[in-house]
Amino acid sequence: MINMISAVRGLIRPQLSLKVRRPAVRMTGHNPPRVTLPRQEKSVPVRSLSTGKPSELAMQSESLVQVWQAILSYAAHHPGSIIMGLTSSIAALRVYIYYVNARHYYDRGQSLRDDARHLLARKPRSSRLPTYHLAAQEEDLVRLKQHIRLFKDLNAQDLLDQAYHHKTALHLAATIGKSESVKMLLEAGVDPMKMDQNNETFFVRAIANGKRAVVKIGLGMPEADALMNTANKWGYSPLMVAIFSGQPEIGLDLVKAGCSLDSNPDGLDPYVASCYQAGPEYSVLAASILRRSATAKDPLVFGPLCDAILSHQASRIEDLLQKGMSPLSGLQGITPLGYAAQKGALHVLKLMRPTLSDAAIKQVYKGRLTPLHLAAQDGVGEQGKAVLDYLMAQYPFDINAKSGSLNTPLHVAARASNLDTLTHLLAKGAEPNRKNGYGETPLHLGVRRNNIPLVRCLLMNNAEPDIQNNEFQSASQLADLLGHTQSKRLIEKWHKYQETEPYLEQYFQVRPSEEMANRA
Repeated sequence: MINMISAVRGLIRPQLSLKVRRPAVRMTGHNPPRVTLPRQEKSVPVRSLSTGKPSELAMQSESLVQVWQAILSYAAHHPGSIIMGLTSSIAALRVYIYYVNARHYYDRGQSLRDDARHLLARKPRSSRLPTYHLAAQEEDLVRLKQHIRLFKDLNAQDLLDQAYHHKTALHLAATIGKSESVKMLLEAGVDPMKMDQNNETFFVRAIANGKRAVVKIGLGMPEADALMNTANKWGYSPLMVAIFSGQPEIGLDLVKAGCSLDSNPDGLDPYVASCYQAGPEYSVLAASILRRSATAKDPLVFGPLCDAILSHQASRIEDLLQKGMSPLSGLQGITPLGYAAQKGALHVLKLMRPTLSDAAIKQVYKGRLTPLHLAAQDGVGEQGKAVLDYLMAQYPFDINAKSGSLNTPLHVAARASNLDTLTHLLAKGAEPNRKNGYGETPLHLGVRRNNIPLVRCLLMNNAEPDIQNNEFQSASQLADLLGHTQSKRLIEKWHKYQETEPYLEQYFQVRPSEEMANRA
């Protein structure tokens, strides 16, 4: 093949020298083999009518004829080289075809996986916040000031941005804790009492996310009383939101400022709610509420059945149940059934079951925290798992049951950083991508607490990191905004791992077969 190429070079080179009108240069050190050309009649080149010289087209045609003749001559004298060349070309073509097919199916697999992820996320891929809202959220004060100058009325209805769950720029800045953006917006005249779809002001959003600096800004405003005493659409006051969001320090600030001590729709008051939570900070908060409240009682009184559960009096529990005392009737929003589940009293749950009908249980716990939620929050070790299993098997509680704020037991476990319970619920079939009233999945809650083992556990159990909350933040974006670099890096590593062959093989082969086996 090399000899053939050298021969063709020798034929083409003289033509090139004629074209540039330079004398041919004899090459030394390399003598290509002489190729015998077939004898041919001397052709007369076609000449141009204007110049009388051979035309360029004619010269090119003659060169091509000579090249073709050289190839035929080489093929006649070296058939072995031609056969080897053709064989190699065919083999290379086959390899290329294999590559194209493999690339096609790999790209198809990637496309299917991406489509599945976006289908799970249920969001348009082009979702973006308006630049005004984005500037407030990112605390880009220069751009935010430019927007404020452009708008004549910062409280206009179109600036609420209906497509984004009635969130104002003030809501978004408060949620992330951008206090400078909050100050600039309030000084520019933004209404602090504007509410989102959950009837929550910027003040409540700051409380729920633990942004104490923003909360203090609200407490220093003339509208502080209104902000502290406005309940959300689920009937929770700002103080109750602080207690259930794990923010006892903010709760103490609210109590000192004279906030409302109203109970929630279930009859649960802030004092009982704070006593229910674990930790010395909640004890301080409960004592502060007790000093202010005219109705709170110490010690807590939830009824004789709850007292018997607390003191582990099995015989008294049996006696009270036989006398007709209902496990669904309690005081201050606490039922004996929920109390037993929270305390991990499995034997009490077994005693109560024959006295209750499914219809009565569903009626009492419709739209509120079920005993399954309470067990998921405080369950510990094997005893906690046994209580969860019994409640799901013997009571009419679905593993994905929703509370009034749309939290599932998995949300509660993630919010409480209860990794053992969360792992157990996932193993039992809990769905990791359910959204609560704020549009957040358990993965969002894990990222908010920067709990790396919990985030890793959720990702390894099919939690979708691209799902966005009501502020259109994915778990990774939320971690970035909160400065939780460990959670953000973990999610980024997970995204890279999803592009690898072992993950794709598991996603498209192993997992569907397991699902089919489970269905069968």
